[in-house]
Amino acid sequence: MIWKNGAFLAGVVLLAAGCGKSIDMERLDPTTDLQYDTEWSQRDDQLVADKMVASILSAPWIAEFNALHPNERPVIIVSELVNATSEHIDVKSLTDRIRTRLVKSQRVRFLNAEARDAILEEYRYQSSGVVDPSRAVRTGRQEGAMYIITGDISSIASTLDNRKVVTYKVTLNLTNLESAVIEWTDDHEITKHFKSRGMKL
Repeated sequence: MIWKNGAFLAGVVLLAAGCGKSIDMERLDPTTDLQYDTEWSQRDDQLVADKMVASILSAPWIAEFNALHPNERPVIIVSELVNATSEHIDVKSLTDRIRTRLVKSQRVRFLNAEARDAILEEYRYQSSGVVDPSRAVRTGRQEGAMYIITGDISSIASTLDNRKVVTYKVTLNLTNLESAVIEWTDDHEITKHFKSRGMKL
């Protein structure tokens, strides 16, 4: 009886395996412009980040800073972009791309605002008495940001039957924290046209 149950169970497993779905996987270049919906895409992230970073690094503000502060790099903090569109957009991904490209340029430095709570907690731990004082980091030595990057992403869409046109606009501002003066601003637009077969968008 036990053998029969085991044989029956094995047959069910084989049948289930035979009816399972098959998935093929192909590795793609991350810059491939491949999209299955009508929303913001990874490629849009990349294009905007490249455009904005090139713009901010070629603007006069950085040369003016270098002239006033030789051998220094401006310290920047970045605020997560505001999503002013009607769709879900991973603005953190775009914010991270912009910050990563700027850091890699080695022309600016960034403060890690996202880790502030974790840093403070580590300070408290190291000053609690469990860490050798000679090994503990000293507080009050963090650098202050000189500039902050803020911005938003908005969109306008137009749909007619099986066609759709959507224009996204990303606007960024670099503000001097001491004077509140906007030292640089730029925007970049991406317009995408979609057409479906046999269905309304």
